[in-house]
Amino acid sequence: MSARNWFYNLALTCAILILGSLAFLANPASAQLLSATANTAPASAREALKSDLGLAYGPKQAFAGQGTKADEKTGATPQDRHDTCWVFVPSPNPSGGAGYTLLRAVSAVSSGDVWAAGNYCINCGTDTETQQTLIEHWNGHAWSVVASPNGGTGDNYLNGVLAFSRSNAWAVGNAWNGTRFESLILHWDGTAWTRTSSPNPGALNNYLYSISGTSQRDIWAVGTYRIPGGPLVVLTEHYDGQAWSAVTGANPGAGRNVLNGVTSLSPNNAWAAGIACDDNPCNTNARGLIEHWDGHEWSVVDSPNPGAGITYYQGISASRPNDIWAVAWYCAEEGAACANVDLVVEHYDGRAWSVVSTHPFAGSEFSAFWGVLAISSKDVWVPGSYSSDGATWINLLRHWDGRSWTDVPVSSPGAYNNDLYAVAATTGNDRSLNEGGGGELWAVGDYDAGIDLPIANPQTQRGDNCH
Repeated sequence: MSARNWFYNLALTCAILILGSLAFLANPASAQLLSATANTAPASAREALKSDLGLAYGPKQAFAGQGTKADEKTGATPQDRHDTCWVFVPSPNPSGGAGYTLLRAVSAVSSGDVWAAGNYCINCGTDTETQQTLIEHWNGHAWSVVASPNGGTGDNYLNGVLAFSRSNAWAVGNAWNGTRFESLILHWDGTAWTRTSSPNPGALNNYLYSISGTSQRDIWAVGTYRIPGGPLVVLTEHYDGQAWSAVTGANPGAGRNVLNGVTSLSPNNAWAAGIACDDNPCNTNARGLIEHWDGHEWSVVDSPNPGAGITYYQGISASRPNDIWAVAWYCAEEGAACANVDLVVEHYDGRAWSVVSTHPFAGSEFSAFWGVLAISSKDVWVPGSYSSDGATWINLLRHWDGRSWTDVPVSSPGAYNNDLYAVAATTGNDRSLNEGGGGELWAVGDYDAGIDLPIANPQTQRGDNCH
């Protein structure tokens, strides 16, 4: 079986178990969700992913929409000079276009210093195919691949990246060491990426999906790990400027507890979001999980489910303590066959979480949010993908301007799959692009040509104010 077909089959399994109709989706920190339970170490990396998370690291490739023209699919056009125009910027594919490659995370320091992270295959399409860490850098003129270490001889994945300066950046993920997945944390010192020692509290598997920090002495990474003979529990790791340490998180679910996203505001104010459930594989009593760090401990914070069904948070982002956004999938029907999936946006105003919107993407049969970026209360971006026929997936990019949500026109080059997983801004939190603050945005993901082709390529897009 080709790697591409394996990923599709795994994605389909995940879709049937959780979001039945969302076949072939692919976010590592999001579709890494739920399948059969395993209490002993699996024989291979892919069996581990399958047993722990029903992981669907989906396929796709490199492109971007031209925002100054009417979108060929929606007919939308920019309304004024404060709208953001998106252009395609080519990015290299180290697999040579022969296999599964994608960019899953992005972080920007300036218009000439942007990092993106993900994975690519070697020996693509063969029995010895493995995934390798992929880190690319934008220098203001072009994207280039920067050498990055792997944590093991098997599959290696990078799911999050955080850049502070030209000489200080971090990336997190997981790596197969031959018997289990270990947490993988890499650091950039201005010259090279190196692996940093990180905790692995799980005797079986440890996964890191997201990273956020306020300074070199206050960085959080979150994910999940498995207790032998027990459930998946949240993994929260903290860097204090000298070393990474595991910090106990809250685990309200008796079966699975997963954190997909984290956002940090100060040493005593950080938030994380994911899912918790009591059974396997989260067919019933599955609820969105939001946790808060107050400087002393992580605790569960009440958050609204749109209904009695399944809520699964994909990402969380804060511009200020009273302006925090989270996005999720919601299925109104509990159980394995979920036929109606809504996109959910929730907001925290400093006092409580509330549902801002819950509906599918207009004109689509299926749709998914993969992350969120809150630049200010008037400038929030949500990347994702949607399908009108359940087979072909198209890029989705939604924007909040402080008054309403609009779908920003971006093209989709892939004939079969197109996904945007993450967005980053070169502006500070106090200088919104939407408010004329200047700067630019980057969105990353992947796209591919068809289900029968074991090919997915990195996708990079740049957005800035229309002129």
